Amino acid sequence: GKGKGAGGPRVPRVRPPPREGGYDIQMVLVPTTGEQVRVARRVYVGNLAFPVAWQDLKDHFASVGEVRHAAVATNGYLDSGRPKSKGYGFVEFERAEDAVKAIQMLNDTELKGRKIWVREDRDDYELK
Repeated sequence: GKGKGAGGPRVPRVRPPPREGGYDIQMVLVPTTGEQVRVARRVYVGNLAFPVAWQDLKDHFASVGEVRHAAVATNGYLDSGRPKSKGYGFVEFERAEDAVKAIQMLNDTELKGRKIWVREDRDDYELK
């Protein structure tokens, strides 16, 4: 029998090509731990209050630089139909230096009544 979905070979997902001169990677001194970490353009944001949506993240982080993308990790939906937050998210900036500023200036700031933590995104493909 013929298999479903035969439409030629599967195309593997490819990471976007590096920009001219490779990715923009900066070193940042994390104020809380005193360690040096590498950061590209994405930061991890933890301890989010449940009502925080991607728009709130984008607005909060726009104070340090141009936000390209903001997302809150979700898991299913609440009875109200709103996405159910997992309490963390990611913000991607246009420039790595803005991600550095976010780590230095927005870690431990308050968003919707809770102090958030901001650190490098350890799964950022630009750092691999």
